[in-house]
Amino acid sequence: MINTKDQMSFIRNFLVCDGIDFFLGSGASLSAGIPSGQNLVWEFKKEIYCSENNVSRELFKDLQSERNRKKLQDYFDSLDGYPTIYSKEEYSFYFEKCYDNTAARNAFIRNLVADVKPTRGYLCLANLFINNKVQNIWTTNFDELIEAGLDTLLPQYSFNTVSSIQKDSISKIANNRFSNVIKLHGDYRYDSLQNTEQELQELEKQLSDLFNNRLYNRGLIVIGYAGNDESVMKVLEDNINNKDFLSKGIYWCKPRNTTLSERANAFMEKACKNNELSCVIEIDSFDEFLNSIYKNYEHKNPIIDERWKDFDNRKKDIIFSSDKTAQSPLKMNTFVSKELPLCNVFETDIKTWKELREITDKNNIIAGLFNGKIYSFCKDDKLKAIFNNHIKSEISIEFPETELLSKPNFVYIGLLYELIKVSLLQNSNIQTFGRNKYYFVDSISDHQNKARFTYKRYSAFEVQLSYLNEKIYLSIIPTVYLTNKNGSEVNKSYKQVEINSIMSSIYNADYGEILKDLNAFLRTKGSNEIAFTNGDFSIKFNFVCFSYKLLSNSKYPQVSSYKFDEPEMLFDVNNANHKSINQLKGLQKYAPIDSSYETTEKLPIRLAVLTPFQQADNIIRHLNSLNTRHAAKSNEMFLPNYEGFYEIYKRALNIPLQSNPQLFRTYDESNMLRAQTKTFVEHIKSQIDYFQTQASDFDILVIYIPKSFTKFREDSNYDPDFNLHDSIKLYGTNKGVKIQFIEERSLGAYDKCKVMWALSTSIYAKASGVLWHPVVLDEETAFVGISYAKSNTKGICIGCSQLFDSTGTGIRLILKKLEDPQYIGKNPYMKRDEARTTISKLREEYYKCDPVAKLRRIVIHKTTPFTHQEIAGFTEALEGIADIDLLQIQGYSPYRAVKYLIKEGKPIPNGFPIERGTTIKLSNDSFLLWTHGCVVGNDIGNGKNNYYKGSRGIPIPVLVKRFYGKASGDTIVKEILMLTKMNWNSGDNLYKNMPVTLDFAKTLSRMSKQKEALYNKSYDFRYFM
Repeated sequence: MINTKDQMSFIRNFLVCDGIDFFLGSGASLSAGIPSGQNLVWEFKKEIYCSENNVSRELFKDLQSERNRKKLQDYFDSLDGYPTIYSKEEYSFYFEKCYDNTAARNAFIRNLVADVKPTRGYLCLANLFINNKVQNIWTTNFDELIEAGLDTLLPQYSFNTVSSIQKDSISKIANNRFSNVIKLHGDYRYDSLQNTEQELQELEKQLSDLFNNRLYNRGLIVIGYAGNDESVMKVLEDNINNKDFLSKGIYWCKPRNTTLSERANAFMEKACKNNELSCVIEIDSFDEFLNSIYKNYEHKNPIIDERWKDFDNRKKDIIFSSDKTAQSPLKMNTFVSKELPLCNVFETDIKTWKELREITDKNNIIAGLFNGKIYSFCKDDKLKAIFNNHIKSEISIEFPETELLSKPNFVYIGLLYELIKVSLLQNSNIQTFGRNKYYFVDSISDHQNKARFTYKRYSAFEVQLSYLNEKIYLSIIPTVYLTNKNGSEVNKSYKQVEINSIMSSIYNADYGEILKDLNAFLRTKGSNEIAFTNGDFSIKFNFVCFSYKLLSNSKYPQVSSYKFDEPEMLFDVNNANHKSINQLKGLQKYAPIDSSYETTEKLPIRLAVLTPFQQADNIIRHLNSLNTRHAAKSNEMFLPNYEGFYEIYKRALNIPLQSNPQLFRTYDESNMLRAQTKTFVEHIKSQIDYFQTQASDFDILVIYIPKSFTKFREDSNYDPDFNLHDSIKLYGTNKGVKIQFIEERSLGAYDKCKVMWALSTSIYAKASGVLWHPVVLDEETAFVGISYAKSNTKGICIGCSQLFDSTGTGIRLILKKLEDPQYIGKNPYMKRDEARTTISKLREEYYKCDPVAKLRRIVIHKTTPFTHQEIAGFTEALEGIADIDLLQIQGYSPYRAVKYLIKEGKPIPNGFPIERGTTIKLSNDSFLLWTHGCVVGNDIGNGKNNYYKGSRGIPIPVLVKRFYGKASGDTIVKEILMLTKMNWNSGDNLYKNMPVTLDFAKTLSRMSKQKEALYNKSYDFRYFM
């Protein structure tokens, strides 16, 4: 019987005991980028397979993929004399097979471990070592992570490093007064390393004796070690029956939800039987375990605690290259402040906004509450009369500190909105609606929509304020106000749809004229400013908006603008000329990039189908359309004709016959329509259970959803968060079944070509295909997208994290139920510990997928700001990574820009909107990026015309803000633009407005609330497409 102990119970005991050593195996170095023995086995298999079969290593970039592992293992199983999968002989066999001499093997290891940086776990272990809490650290690892951790905290600290190179004096060295780091298999810097089975049979006799003797009357924490090599296990097994050997217990740590190896398990059964102190501890990871010990340890280290605050070195100003300056003149909708009002401020005993509102509404004054103080745009004598005994200090007139203005919940901006509102409503032609929105009473007109329903329409505008560069920016956004014919409010469910429809028909030139008219309206008569005034308090803006290359007078507000090229995608790893800015044209010309990985014919993609039998002919006809040609009908200039699946992808698509009951399953639509949602969902799940038993015979399960099943899409009575698509996708994911939904509406779509492109790219990607890569990339960079989801009905908050490699290809996805989220307003955020564990897990997953990858830089994207807690947690998890960029990418911003041209010396609005890739710098840490806009280039139409996706309205930029990092503005922009073209689930689009790191966030947030979601599990990204 093996004793088990929870992590915190063990830590409490450990911290009051002494004489306990650490023993580190390869798992302790995993997050530092040094692979475990088992991960190296797959790396050796990949290397042997690719070199012997003349195949690109890109084919097996994800070595955690079941498909890739099966392909490799099938190959080696077909050969004679190779060990069985996961046998203990594998590591030595494949290492010797891959590198057949000792020098090559040593060189491989040296290259693997050289220049790696210590993770947080190693810093925490070093702190225990320096404070003499741990006197001996034993390890089978060759790296110098332990020494590097010590050097980071205390470079002058003296200790012994013991390895086989000192074999003649090991005993003498280890018995001096210093603590010891003992490298049982050698030190890569000095020793002949022990790697293969023969080399590992026995430790150097002196090291073996030292290991044996030093463990008497001591305890040992084993972490990151599987117990597979003979040398170490023999010493442990030979002595475990001696009551003095490890008398203080052996504590074997294993990752959560895993099992010990057979040999380690047998050993621990014996150890636990002989000593009640011995036990197995479940941990999240080496780094998290050591961090938990550190948090509870009395001796803290300022370097560990304050490392994340190193902003001087880790947050740099965003700088753009001068050769990227934009050519097109631009005019913005934004004005900069000239004069800001001071506030009357006093301390108060009023505790809530509700109390304050009762007073302000009654007395018609502008005031706000923050941290026990009232801030007001009201004269002090009036304040004394109104607040009377609620005033608990002198009333001072002051301007808020910069630090307060930067806080998102500070009241000053809110007071300015109120001041603007009061000022505008002094004009009888202005009325307010919604939040910070105003309409012109005399602009009424009738508006009839496509359904011939008539509304009353008013010209309107929205006011947005931003605090940047110690100034207030005023953005004016044109919009419309709608009422029903009788003046009543329009139903919310379709009001925004109608507004969007109207605004999307206003193009660049018209938008420019509207902004010009609004500017004239807001400008204070007889002055060169826009002023909003209430009594003695006013805010004033320059009457000229920000512009670029439009006005020669330097006194007018100017911005810096840059233009970045449309990213090219690559379709052949062997030919750099096989590239295109148009992904679909690239596929049509060159085939997917993975076709260049190997010269042999690719296996067909095999479909299975689940459908009502009444719809069987329809879905089969639709799927067969994938194998035929379709000409483009839409005006999408980037969309080429669809030539057929094999012609494009160079891979056959096998569609099952209706007569094949194993792969084509049907049920009665009529019966199901009479069923409740629960019954329908259970039926679909039971069919997925069946298909799981046939998994070796197909790649993707197609589930057809007819229009009659609309009632099953969402059902709050079944589950308030229920979504049919998400629920079934998740269930299939947990069963290892990749699912492609097809809706009835796509069968009758006007442009069959567009539908076929979307469906075929999705199917190809789901079947582990690689469609394209960006041309320019840094192979040592990875990307992470972080989003949050709330389920009010379940009372939970979920953190959703997605990992992408340097090419923007999705690798892994983790859903984590947050135990203690932080809320700022309505938005949830991770606290420090959960932020750290989330990114630590993704970091380990990255190295599992590509064991020998060098990871120099990680970029994390969010749509909300990064809190100090998140910054601390994320950067702690990424200790040892040279460059970390934390970027907020806000999909909606209040900023607009109209593109101009100069004609006969005068600026006039251009007929086309701003170009995609245009950037406007706002501050040293923020900029606007037009990820949506006009594109001109080869493979887009005739290569000369402007292509504007959707041809609707004017494009809205994303707002990018850096919270941490030092990459140039050029790098950040190029990466974001590249990532907007990497959503393979939207193959019928030239780009998406948001990078793939965040584009999928909305769907993922919805998915994470389903009953079927498994938290803290690493998912293959392709299952969610």
